[in-house]
Order: sequence, then structure tokens, then C-alpha cells
Amino acid sequence: MPASKKSVKDCNIAISTCGKAKQWQQALGLLAKMSEQDLVPDVISYSAAISACEKSGKWPQALSLLKVVWSNALLPNVITYSSVISACEKDRQWQGALRLLDVMRGDDVVPNIITYSAAISACEKGEQWQHALDLLGMIKHDDVMPDVVIYSAAISACQKGGQWQHALSILEMSMDNQLVPNIITYNAVISACAKGDQWQQASFLLESMRGNDVVPNVIAYSAAISACERGEQWQNAMNIFEIMQNAVMVPDVITYSAAISA
Repeated sequence: MPASKKSVKDCNIAISTCGKAKQWQQALGLLAKMSEQDLVPDVISYSAAISACEKSGKWPQALSLLKVVWSNALLPNVITYSSVISACEKDRQWQGALRLLDVMRGDDVVPNIITYSAAISACEKGEQWQHALDLLGMIKHDDVMPDVVIYSAAISACQKGGQWQHALSILEMSMDNQLVPNIITYNAVISACAKGDQWQQASFLLESMRGNDVVPNVIAYSAAISACERGEQWQNAMNIFEIMQNAVMVPDVITYSAAISA
């Protein structure tokens, strides 16, 4: 019995190693060989194989493996579900990610920060800002503390949906939780303000980046200039353009287009 357990453990390690190297086909091959060697894969075996598929963006294969887990009367854990949801996120399958989150809850498996991060990112990629906000609200009930990645994904979802007010609200929420926004967070909020013709907010956010020791990049400058252009604030647009050049930042086509339009 001990030798058998050790062999299963060794197979699990080998499958996990394949996953880290994004060798999902080899991982599935090792999983199949376990049965040939009279070894019974456990939930760790399947979770490792699912993770391998997830890392390679193979969500159909990851979902198929989850179904095998169910059919073998095994209980998926938070790692299993999170890996499948992450696989859905990588392929923009937001509906699948949300369905799995519901199934997960039905199995009394509590989502963790990785689960929520993947699900919210799936909604962001699918431009489903309302679902992203719903998930952000659900996090509190599971005693999960959102990180900058989760807030940034939710803000990006709002940005894509033209919801600048919600984007600002989430930014404030993250800062109330003592989190420091990163460049991705600021880019998304400033872009949301640009879409909403909020040039003053965009300009203020660009300035506040420096106060938080976050160096603006081309995306941030371009979004702020675009916001000024939409608000017909040509002088402010030119000021931001000059600041960008003084910062030894090379404008791109989008930056030039916005500046010229202003």
C-alpha cells in the first residue's frame, strides 16, 4: 500500500511539472498511464492535469477533466475549480466561468482570491461589467480580501462598459482598503474617464499617479489627452503632451492623433 501511494504521488508531481512547462498533452498522457499501471488517480492528479490545460488555454479539455472527476465520485476542491475557471477566463468564456462558480458553491466549496480573480477577469474580457461588480460584492461574504489585481480587473470591466462612475468608485474602494493602485489600475480608470468625457477627472488621476509613485506610461498619457480632446480642452491636452515629452516618453500614433484632434 505505501508503494502504491508513493507512485500516485510521483505521478502527480510529474503531471504538475508538465503543467508548469505548458506541456498539457504530456500531462494528459501521464494521467492516462496511471490507469494502465493500476494506479487510481486522485483529485490531486486531476487538479494537476486541469491546471496543465489551464496554463495552455485549453478550457474544453479542462472542463472535460472536471466531468471525469465528477463521474469518478471524487470531490473537486478549490484548486480544481479555480483551475477550470482560470481556463475559461483565458479563452474569454465568462458564461462558463460564472456557471462553474455557481456549481462550486453548490458543492460547498468556498471560492478563494484566485477563483474570484479568474472569474472577474473572465467578465472583464467578456465586457460584462455588471457581473464583475456582482462578483466584487460577493467577495465580502466569503471573507476574501480583494487585491490590486481583482480591483484592476473590475475597473477594466467598467472601462470597457463605459462606466466611469463605477470605475472611480472601485478605485476609491481599493484605496480605502489600503491598497496602492498600479499602472494597470490607473490606465483603466483614466481610460474610463476619457470614454465618459470626464477630462478633469482624467487629468487629476494622471497627476495623482505621481503622488503614489506610479510612473505614467504612454497609455495613461494618451487616455488623458484623449479625455481633454473629447472635452475640447486643447490647452490642457497640449500641456499633458509637453509633460509626456519632458518625461522622455515617446508618444505613439494614438497620442499624436488625440493631441492633433484637440
